[in-house]
Amino acid sequence: MPAPPSTIRKRADFLAANRGLRVARPGFVLLAHPNGGRGKRFGITVTKKVGNAVVRNRMKRRFRELLRAALPERGLADHDHVLIGRDGGIERDFTALSAELDEALARGRAFRDAGADMVFVESPLNDTELAAVPREVTDVPLIANMVEGGKTPYRDAAALGGLGFAMAIFPITNLLAATRAMETMLAGLRRDGKADTSAIAGFADMHEISGLADYLAHDEAAAKGDAA
Repeated sequence: MPAPPSTIRKRADFLAANRGLRVARPGFVLLAHPNGGRGKRFGITVTKKVGNAVVRNRMKRRFRELLRAALPERGLADHDHVLIGRDGGIERDFTALSAELDEALARGRAFRDAGADMVFVESPLNDTELAAVPREVTDVPLIANMVEGGKTPYRDAAALGGLGFAMAIFPITNLLAATRAMETMLAGLRRDGKADTSAIAGFADMHEISGLADYLAHDEAAAKGDAA
């Protein structure tokens, strides 16, 4: 019979868990991080955002029961497992939570076996937290997610590189820019009855920017069976 998992008690171990795998599910986020041969261990974090003390304690009890049942057979060997409570997790059916934990553990094993080699720490809320990420997570490359108007301070790639991030992504910048451009164009169309052609791309520009010629050439080569 597998040994029951032990409990994480040191703050440093909770912080270290942020360096590892992260799998989000509706009721929780699972963190999993190698612990240097100390077996399967677990910890639980439930903040005041989830609810009052009664709600938080109930969620912790449910998570404790889930982890003690799942980890002996399905946990990652010599890993610390941390569950972070999410809004709505307390209302979720226990069977659904159990299934979600099994799925999260399976994904964690898959990420580990695939050799996941970058870490994303979600939503640092200020410059202090942003700068703390590279100090705390030192063994893998780090990704910074920059969303204009988002929760994380918006910094340029050079500043992020100076902090120690290996990569910065700007996932909705083009969408936001396009939204504003469309709003401006449509307002002019409504006002003037036609578009300001000096402010928009022509057909030739659109084809060049989108790489249409390369796409058509590749499509033709594929049809002939000699595409790279």
